Amino acid sequence: MNGATKPDESCTAPDERYAAFCRVSETARQLGLSLQRGEDRCGWTYTLFWPTGHVEDYPYLGLVQDRLRSLQPPAGEES
Repeated sequence: MNGATKPDESCTAPDERYAAFCRVSETARQLGLSLQRGEDRCGWTYTLFWPTGHVEDYPYLGLVQDRLRSLQPPAGEES
């Protein structure tokens, strides 16, 4: 996880966390993916779904953001 974004969500108000989730979810949608979150005993988990059936789980929203950034075309190279 070297260089991965790992925000301390425990210090963030619930409404701010939900707003951040909505922004990241919209980015996923623009890439043709679906993002869902689920609550577990340690907080939230985030799951990216591909139309092909591929699924990836993440313990932090920042890791989802990093993954989505890796899927975006470089600036100036629209697909």
